[in-house]
Amino acid sequence: MGTHFLRKVQACCTFTLNASPVVLLLGIFTWAFWAYHFRLCLYLIQNDAITQGCLYILFFEPFFFLALWCFYKASRTSPGNTIDVSLKTGIILNYDHHKTEGLYETYSFYLYLQGCQEGGTSSGC
Repeated sequence: MGTHFLRKVQACCTFTLNASPVVLLLGIFTWAFWAYHFRLCLYLIQNDAITQGCLYILFFEPFFFLALWCFYKASRTSPGNTIDVSLKTGIILNYDHHKTEGLYETYSFYLYLQGCQEGGTSSGC
C-alpha cells in the first residue's frame, strides 16, 4: 500500500510540473487579450478614436488566434523519438561497420548509399 501511494503522489507531482508552463502561458494570453482589448482599444473607442480602436482590434485578432493555434499545436504534439540507425532496415544492415568508429560515420555512410541508390551524383557510385 505504501508504494502505491508514493506512485500516485509521484504521478500527481509530474502532472503538476508538466501542466504548469501551459497554465502560465494561458494566463499570459488571457492577460494580453484583456489588456489589449479592454485597456487600449476600448479606451481609444471611448475617446472618439473609433476608427483607430476598431483597426487595432481587426489587426490584432488574426495574430492572436494564430498565436493561440500555434500554442495549442505545440503543446498537444508529441516531441517524437530519435531514429536508431543501427535498427533501421535497409542497406546499413548489410554494411560491415567497425563498432569503434561511431554512429556519425555509420549514418554518413548510410546517407551516401541512399544517394547512390536514388540516382545521386556522388562520385564513386
